[in-house]
Amino acid sequence: MRADGSGSGTLSRLEIDSLKAGVRIEDLAARYVPSLRRVGERWVGLCPFHDDTRPSFNVWPDSQSWYCFGACRRGGDVVDLLREAEGVDFRRALELLGGPPAGATAGRGWQSPLPVAVPRQSEAEPELTCEDRAILNAASEIYYQSLMTNAAMRRALQARGISLGTAQTYHLGYATGRRLARYLAWRHLDLERARCLGLLHDRRSGEDGANGDTSGGDVWEHLSQRLVVPVMRGWETVYLIGRATREAQRPKYLGLAMPKEPLTGKGRPRRSQGIIVVEGPFDLLLLHEWGYWRQFELLALLGTQFKRRWLAHVGPDDRLLVATDQDDAGEAAAAELMAHFPGQAVRLRWPEEYKDVGDLARAPDGRKVWARALNDA
Repeated sequence: MRADGSGSGTLSRLEIDSLKAGVRIEDLAARYVPSLRRVGERWVGLCPFHDDTRPSFNVWPDSQSWYCFGACRRGGDVVDLLREAEGVDFRRALELLGGPPAGATAGRGWQSPLPVAVPRQSEAEPELTCEDRAILNAASEIYYQSLMTNAAMRRALQARGISLGTAQTYHLGYATGRRLARYLAWRHLDLERARCLGLLHDRRSGEDGANGDTSGGDVWEHLSQRLVVPVMRGWETVYLIGRATREAQRPKYLGLAMPKEPLTGKGRPRRSQGIIVVEGPFDLLLLHEWGYWRQFELLALLGTQFKRRWLAHVGPDDRLLVATDQDDAGEAAAAELMAHFPGQAVRLRWPEEYKDVGDLARAPDGRKVWARALNDA
């Protein structure tokens, strides 16, 4: 969530998240993108923020996010979409979502000037088909091979504190932007289905792919030139998320056009001391690198939104150690988890100059700071 100095008035972070969750982002986007249509698990249309001739505006209902892969490279959540489309500030965008005007008190039955809050219905998530699973597994395989043969990317991982052993344990990969389509075709897998999953996109005439991909060909890879973290259940890949390798790449993390699944550690220790919940995949990888998988179950939300079923296995005596980022979105996620697990969830705290586990890893005494935060919980 993008914030500015305007503040959020009398609304708490939980109330802000509730406003955002009460809106179908695809319905809101359709107000500004008349060409919006469904393609697999995402929605695409002509971007309203630049002179678009072929659909580059993408909406992912599962993550309540949008992004333009065309000229403007803008993206965000429902608040960011309203700010861009209406030219308003953060406070006014909340009012348009149904929040109270600045200075008003929440819960007084205010009337939204823009009736965009369409309640989200509970829908069963679509199951991955055998073809989908084969495609995701193939993508994970080719990305893993690309990383294992790319010394520069392995050094980049090591610079972030991730050893080769951890990279192999989690089957990490690298998307060169040049190999996936050919590999899928060689495996006789459906390229159109790969497009629906969000792995591939059609290349426009004379246009480079996202993130500066200049590999040529008719398609470009969604995760091109990113370190790729597969979410695996046993030996099957059920989701992929890519992390930027250059400062110019936006967004920092990029997922697929399908329901998100959390990244988990390597099982539950025999004498588990609890479950550590973090946001980013690299936060989890660092905790594994530091050896905490031996005492704790690890789980990364891959963002700040979570589904209760992800933690359905949590028993009444389990401790939930919440280590989401120390920013507004992370605090909101922590508050939601603590509300769902009263008396079990504990918020971990460390000095404010460190936003997340990744920041701690770059500090000379970061591991000691983390250990103190864990001991104090």
